Amino acid sequence: MIIERKMNLDRAFELMGVNFIQPQLISECLGVEFSEKDLDFLKNIPLEDKDILADDFYDKLDKNRLVLKKVKETHILFPLPTINVFKLIHYFGFTFNEFRKIFFVNNSVPIDGYLMPDWADWYINRFNNPDHPIYRVSKISWLLMRKKPIPDSLGKNLKNSSWYLAEKYSVPSLLEVLMGMIVYYFAVKNSKKNDFELDIPNFESREWAARILSGRMTWTSDLFLNFKNDAVENLVVGLNTPESGIYIRKLNSLFGSGTIGLLPIRRLSNN
Repeated sequence: MIIERKMNLDRAFELMGVNFIQPQLISECLGVEFSEKDLDFLKNIPLEDKDILADDFYDKLDKNRLVLKKVKETHILFPLPTINVFKLIHYFGFTFNEFRKIFFVNNSVPIDGYLMPDWADWYINRFNNPDHPIYRVSKISWLLMRKKPIPDSLGKNLKNSSWYLAEKYSVPSLLEVLMGMIVYYFAVKNSKKNDFELDIPNFESREWAARILSGRMTWTSDLFLNFKNDAVENLVVGLNTPESGIYIRKLNSLFGSGTIGLLPIRRLSNN
């Protein structure tokens, strides 16, 4: 029997374990401080036990899955602080950092022959976009994000991928995906539990298990606007390995790619 009760920090951790990201961990791995008002706001999570203990709706779309997993296993629950993408990039940098582990791929420099056109102008917001994805500051909130793209969304364009979204779920923003990827990486890597307790298979390293979007990318709702053409280009993001960094790319939303799917997110609250 599932008891219906409002969620608090202790209950969320009891149900989700490492998939629940505490505000303290975000402060430790990002150097972000939550105000007393923020911490008071985050004490209550607008979820009930039944939301976390339910079968993952998206697992039902996986034709190869015989046993459905629960939301508590397939999702992460984490607080989004008042922050923007620029602060994340500035904090982790564009080169491998042994201390912080994570870094961003610099699109101003050719990587394996690839150079993201117009990145430099766009990154510094030369065209004064008032809602620029790099500089837009988030509001404090709770987010529930799936750890893997929706089954069958890989290879589909943004519109067709969005058809799979369940009620209350949305296409994530660039910042939301980055926060989820980064904080989960540190939650797993720094956990004091052993691999068995974290349900990491014997054939998989902790380094690998800590990655969300390993070898994959997800569509985001954020646009790459350079005012030079009419193409509708959305930002996509992924993490192959920590050693190769976090990739931010752009893709015409009318087209698909075999490595790009949709990572669904549920926004739970804003103050």
